Amino acid sequence: LQTLSERDDVSLKNQLIERYDMSRNIKLREEIFNFFREQELNGLEEQALEILRYFYEYDNSLIRAAIRYTATIETLNERTEILDLLFDLIEEDEIAYSSYAVETVGELGEAQDAERLLEIFEDSDDISESLKEHILLALGKIASDVAVDALIEILEDDLNSDIERNYAADALGKIGDPKAIPVLEEILGSDNNMLRAYAISALLQFPNYDSSQILRSALRDSFWRTREIAIDGIIQAHRTETVPALRYMARHDPEGKIRSKAIEALALLNTSEGWEFINEAMEDDDTPENTRLEMIQLAIEHNPEGSADILEGIIESEWEEEDSRLLDTIAKGMSTANNAAFKPFFRRFLEHPNFIIQIYGVRGIALNNIIQY
Repeated sequence: LQTLSERDDVSLKNQLIERYDMSRNIKLREEIFNFFREQELNGLEEQALEILRYFYEYDNSLIRAAIRYTATIETLNERTEILDLLFDLIEEDEIAYSSYAVETVGELGEAQDAERLLEIFEDSDDISESLKEHILLALGKIASDVAVDALIEILEDDLNSDIERNYAADALGKIGDPKAIPVLEEILGSDNNMLRAYAISALLQFPNYDSSQILRSALRDSFWRTREIAIDGIIQAHRTETVPALRYMARHDPEGKIRSKAIEALALLNTSEGWEFINEAMEDDDTPENTRLEMIQLAIEHNPEGSADILEGIIESEWEEEDSRLLDTIAKGMSTANNAAFKPFFRRFLEHPNFIIQIYGVRGIALNNIIQY
């Protein structure tokens, strides 16, 4: 099954269905479900429904596998029955599988299913905190405005747990109803770092919302997660005017993960100013090696023509170094790229004394179909 999955080979579909029906090996059945789900194959619908109908007769791991597979079933009649069965599992509030059922309702559900989830949530005296949290996440996936008023109430009530308020904010952002904007803006003044970060993330998901001011504020926020979310928002909205701020953060932010995130944003925004910064830092021996390695990978993937000369210079400077991580990263990255800008390098890699670098050269030649070599 692992080999079939790696090759995306579905030619044995019918044999796998037969094997499932014949076998009583729980692990094998579970993995067959997982393979069919990953490959989005039909054929095990009735087997999955059988498990959901009579779940008390089956192992928890097989119940979870059947639940996850049901998300791939597209026939309307079966989807209706599936949702009813999933709600039966949710009401069991069993830690082993109920959260999986909620997640699948989030993927399959519509407005009426959001209402049913809210009914279960509001009966909170009888359900676990974990199940409530998964319900909030599912409401965001369904993205129906029937949940907006309830989510606003949850967000506004500081007696609710931090996680519930965080997830309510996240769901409101995914739903995108403008009536949630004033409440989310009010949360920006909260002393709760994580809640503030979730509110910023939610506001950045509203398509017509002017986020310029909150982005500027978020990039200077004292909480690193808020700065990370702001950078994600910049990437998503392609805010190229923030490149100077990102350059500063890439150099000076106290958190290493934020410096890396800022470098990634500069690459994805794909401006000449951003790539000038990356190329100069990538070439500079004073730049930390791990940072240079990140930049090399980004340059190979997103700016092959614009960074080829810089990469060539690094290759030359590292050629005689034993076990150079920089050279290894460049050669390995280029060997997986089908790009004319890298073709001249592969012949050079064949001449290196390290056989690993030679192998990268061979792989690059094969991938780019360079017949003359």
